[in-house]
Amino acid sequence: MDQLSRHWFDETWCQIKSICELVDIGYTTAKRVEEAVSPFAMLPALLGDFEKTFIIRGFAERCRTDGRDVDDYRPIWIESSVLHTTNGSARVKIGTTDILVGVKCQLIECEDTSEESNQLRFTVEPSLFIYARARGKRKAVRSFARSIRMALEAAYNGGEGAITNMNRLILSNKFMWRIYVDVVILQHGGNVVDAVFIAVKAALSDTKVTQVRVVVHDEHLSFIHCDRSTGPNFFRLEAAHAPLAVTVNQIGDSIAVDCTTTEEAAVRTALWVVMDQPENARIPDDQIRLRLIKQMGAGGIDPCSIPEMIDFALKIGRELHTAVKSRLEVIRNSDSSQVGSLSFHTG
Repeated sequence: MDQLSRHWFDETWCQIKSICELVDIGYTTAKRVEEAVSPFAMLPALLGDFEKTFIIRGFAERCRTDGRDVDDYRPIWIESSVLHTTNGSARVKIGTTDILVGVKCQLIECEDTSEESNQLRFTVEPSLFIYARARGKRKAVRSFARSIRMALEAAYNGGEGAITNMNRLILSNKFMWRIYVDVVILQHGGNVVDAVFIAVKAALSDTKVTQVRVVVHDEHLSFIHCDRSTGPNFFRLEAAHAPLAVTVNQIGDSIAVDCTTTEEAAVRTALWVVMDQPENARIPDDQIRLRLIKQMGAGGIDPCSIPEMIDFALKIGRELHTAVKSRLEVIRNSDSSQVGSLSFHTG
């Protein structure tokens, strides 16, 4: 490693340490700021210096190449109940980013359910198409997918309230439902994390768990019984308050959301802000629960800019939560054979 590279590495590492030592930034719960020197774009576009300068100056003027402002999302497309072999599923597109999520419920028998973790089990896998385009960067692709999985686990399993009726999954002291959430990144067109969290929330909202009861025959033998009924014999996971993620990108001296792959090539660093849905519009920002704050990208970040980026994420997150909730309610209350997908704007 030459002297210039060593100087850059030492400077970046000092910034990482300063971020990790930041323990109070004025927001309630989950005041976690994590740093990871790894790519936040799986398939970064190759841009020359002049192209990057053009993008950076455009963001400084709040004018992006596709005409959006820095706080605008591309159209978000949601489709529910797309996989009939699952208990719940959803597909979300943001631009060319395409995410597919399936939820499976498995009935398990254990020695004592009180000793088992009643948590969601996540897997995140890029598609073979993405691996084929990686061209020697498959390790970076796997690392990025692992970071998303860890973010999902921290958001949903790091505290209570993401799914409000998880206690219904416990049937007895020996039987319980286990929920598996499988995420497939079909295509990467930028802003994958936000799309993944929207798709996971939509799939969990679509999940139906069969209602069964445990019949105890004797001390050592129990049966699972499913009542015959002409009506619905299932219950839904209550995921209305499930968290969403807002990725705030630093491009030059500007911050923006929903970057394309071309724009991500000019991003210095990004902050993932995972937040719960506010109970109402009157809830102040400092009372919104932040479940995860995570920095991605090899570039350093000024700790003084973090509150500004979080405030920006909270503003966008309020609008995103409202828009997603509205569309999921329309899908749920409509005939799925007629209204399976909806496209909408936010920002």
